[in-house]
Amino acid sequence: MADLPIEPQLRRWLITLFDRFAEATGRTPVSIGVKVCGGDGYFYRGLIGGEKTFTAYAFDRTIGRLSDQWPEDTPWPEGIPRFSESDVRERKRKLAS
Repeated sequence: MADLPIEPQLRRWLITLFDRFAEATGRTPVSIGVKVCGGDGYFYRGLIGGEKTFTAYAFDRTIGRLSDQWPEDTPWPEGIPRFSESDVRERKRKLAS
């Protein structure tokens, strides 16, 4: 395995999943971002343009949500990890003091 940054690979996986999900469901990437991925309608556009950054938690949550809503008659893209949103740890929120 080459010593390369992992972020570009994660970005490619998310773009692939958005594209395949859109093809299978007829939804737009904006709709997927809003309804499936937590309300960010511009998430996909930011991924494509390269200006969108994301945490490992956001990546895991997005994969989990897409997986949970993935159409049964559409194969999951080979080589991309798949797990449920319930497998993603719940992020603890800081309480206001």
